[in-house]
Amino acid sequence: MTTENESFYAGMPNLQAIEMDLDNQVGRIRDEMSDVKNNERYDSNESERDYQLKQLEEEMEATLSAHEDKFQTELQATEAYLVEMAFRPTKADEFTMLDAKQTVEDISTQVLATVTPTDILPLLAQRVKTLSDVEKGLLLRELPDIRQYSENRGRHEQEKKEIREYLDDIQAEVGKTAHGRELKEQQELLQRIKSGGGSIRRKHDAIANVTRNMRTLI
Repeated sequence: MTTENESFYAGMPNLQAIEMDLDNQVGRIRDEMSDVKNNERYDSNESERDYQLKQLEEEMEATLSAHEDKFQTELQATEAYLVEMAFRPTKADEFTMLDAKQTVEDISTQVLATVTPTDILPLLAQRVKTLSDVEKGLLLRELPDIRQYSENRGRHEQEKKEIREYLDDIQAEVGKTAHGRELKEQQELLQRIKSGGGSIRRKHDAIANVTRNMRTLI
């Protein structure tokens, strides 16, 4: 929920910058249009007033179109960037990465060597809560193999259901990293933007339509 003075695109500076520039440009053009409409110098020459207003209307449309094109380009670039970020591992120095790989390898080996997954998965569900973001990122890559092995070891449907529930909890916990939280926030914001029409000029078009309708009623 955004407040009255808060940008709908707060959280995405590249899109917010386009919005701010468009708002400034539209505000300037509207001020100039108001000045032309109310300037007494055109009272004796309405055709000149109409001409000036038409020029400003054309400038307004060109400004809206140009910013909309830039907005759509940035929106697509942002979406592509978030897709890339979803598969980008958490960065770490060489020592930290080697240590994390060893930890995850030990965990994976223990799970895949267990005859009864329901004995070790509850322990793994607790262990993942203490893993670092780097370790969680590495473990995420191992989860498909762990899931396939564990589910295949289920002896009956109830046990398989229990295994799936443990694995779902583990996967959810593995996703709780700073990188994952930031990515989720950005993805949710992007979805709200697209659900809201995915257009930077939409609010200005809506205001213009209301203004035209009011003139029609007068």
